[in-house]
Amino acid sequence: MNKEQLATIKDELEDEKAMLEVKIDTLEKGEDFGSDVDSLEEETDESEAWENQSSAAQELRGRLAEVEFAIERIEKGTYGVCGECGEAIGEDMLRVNSTSKLCRTCKKLERENDIA
Repeated sequence: MNKEQLATIKDELEDEKAMLEVKIDTLEKGEDFGSDVDSLEEETDESEAWENQSSAAQELRGRLAEVEFAIERIEKGTYGVCGECGEAIGEDMLRVNSTSKLCRTCKKLERENDIA
């Protein structure tokens, strides 16, 4: 992968990072439901909404960590190298998932181990 391609990928990852940070911040602030709870049903609905927002924020934090790690690997010059075996991660894999840390072979082995 040439420097221009890496710069483009890094820019895309930086954009995604900024978007994720805004979404996470919005979810963590949550909705202002006010303090007037008219019924137990309303309180339950508000509690459920908060749990859903918290869960969504947690998922986004996971993706944010992946994006930040990919940016770090670009900066260190290790982007596109499998974290398991050290072989090159194919450009086709990186096009599908720009934060991929594993080559096709190691990804397949990881899936098989998850199933077992």
